[in-house]
Amino acid sequence: MSALYVQIAMCLGAAWLAGGVIGAERSFRARAALRWVEAIFPARVYAWSRFRFRAAEAPDQASLIDLLRRHDVSLRELSFGRSHDGAILEFSGNVMAADDRALDALAASLRELASLAEFELSRISK
Repeated sequence: MSALYVQIAMCLGAAWLAGGVIGAERSFRARAALRWVEAIFPARVYAWSRFRFRAAEAPDQASLIDLLRRHDVSLRELSFGRSHDGAILEFSGNVMAADDRALDALAASLRELASLAEFELSRISK
């Protein structure tokens, strides 16, 4: 319980109704203001990503970043790997999007790529 709520409860418990009412009113105003501020500033959605392409058809790094950018998604901390005796090229890292819809649109687009063997988008925070 926050200190403000404790103070409001103490005021009301001590029969100081004016102090309790003023404290409660300030608390409600502050929460309303913070909700308004939160609605104005865009939230970011972060996800761990892994893209596994068939090596013969795999895009280069610039092409992958361009594909993500078209969905308003950016890739950070990019890592590379090869597996299955060089048949699979893997890109992994953290992606950042403006909202969940951007990740949904990206996933829909990725499902259509014939060169993509597997992908993973695991949301890690908002």
